[in-house]
Amino acid sequence: MNSDQKEKSKYPKSTWFVVVNEFCERFTYFGFKTVLILYLTRILQFNGDESTIIYHSFIFLACFMAVPCAILGDSYWGKFKALTCLSFVYVLGCVVLTSASIADMFSLDVQKILAFLGLFLIFVGTGGVKPCIFAFGGDQFQLPQQEKHIQHFATMFTLAIYTGSLISTCLMPELRHSIHCFGRDTCFPLAFGVLTFMMLTALVILLSGKNMYVKKKPENNILTRTFGCIFYALRTKITSAAPCKTHWLALFGIIVLVLFDKVLYPMFAAIGIRKPLQILTFCGVLAVIAFVFAALLQFKIVGNTTEIPSGQGRIYIYNGFDCHVFVKSKSLHIQHQIGPLDMFNVSHSVVSQNVSGDVAVVGITIGFESKCSFVSDNYEFNTTLTIIEGKEISYHLTRLNPNMIALNRVGIHDSLVKEKFGNPN
Repeated sequence: MNSDQKEKSKYPKSTWFVVVNEFCERFTYFGFKTVLILYLTRILQFNGDESTIIYHSFIFLACFMAVPCAILGDSYWGKFKALTCLSFVYVLGCVVLTSASIADMFSLDVQKILAFLGLFLIFVGTGGVKPCIFAFGGDQFQLPQQEKHIQHFATMFTLAIYTGSLISTCLMPELRHSIHCFGRDTCFPLAFGVLTFMMLTALVILLSGKNMYVKKKPENNILTRTFGCIFYALRTKITSAAPCKTHWLALFGIIVLVLFDKVLYPMFAAIGIRKPLQILTFCGVLAVIAFVFAALLQFKIVGNTTEIPSGQGRIYIYNGFDCHVFVKSKSLHIQHQIGPLDMFNVSHSVVSQNVSGDVAVVGITIGFESKCSFVSDNYEFNTTLTIIEGKEISYHLTRLNPNMIALNRVGIHDSLVKEKFGNPN
């Protein structure tokens, strides 16, 4: 191998600017995501539903902007120019949002306008950077001479994403919560200021490698050509006087073929699955495993069904001990063994002599196996459970102190409906 070939086979140093830039950008993005809901509710005084709508709207904007910005970078500006301009938009949005968080001299409405402007610029910026940065890093390699280095770059790039997001997700809530500023018991300006600094650092690092980058000229984007083909077909379909034919199935087949050929097959090949029969078998096994795990998880969480028959209620008993316990009840018609740290549920009609409205109280006896060293042999105790029509109630078997075992009711009743809005500390 001559000196020119050795030089071409070296790892391109310019990719390190790309990796560090990605670390800083992901740090910024996930930092804003982590504290955004709290900022909307506590400072801008939106309610839970409004904050959820705003949050997801901006997340959607970030994902949507990846498409036009990818076309812009591939077909018109080039990736480096697109990254530079959109990173500047990103930084500007960070500055505006940070300013909004300290603009107490303005009315709440003005603060909201500034915050929305900042968020819009941030999520346009991150949506634009996302599709260009990895492709720009790939442009730094010469193939096939540096092919062996691409996997290392992909690994480092992915590591930068997860490291930046992890650190930011842990650090930003602490900065926001632990430090007081501007007369408040929280400090969003500090959190936003750190994120602004990180994004500014990302832009500076990107520009620092300007003279080292391989900058490929813009070329036709695959999305542009694909949609151009679709629009041409639609226009021809509408304006043509030819007999109607069905082409949509073929179009769908082409899209699926491109997806498998460009995305999934290379992924399979990377783990040694190359032959068609191997791919078919592997996908089938994955599908079966996914359905089995989904079914097991569903059954483990809610039992046989999430619906409670009319006139019945359901109780869950959780065994908090590392030994088996035995549950029996004449009223419930059960005699069941619950494994260590396991649970058992039963539905029962709310009809008995102990009925008050739609509530029934039933007796139950709990015993312990000999391995339960904290009780004497053949120890049992009697207690009662409350069953409410149409509700699920959980009971936790635990030890309150070394001499007392209790079956505690957890909360009022359970709900299988996920809350629309969560408010972390």
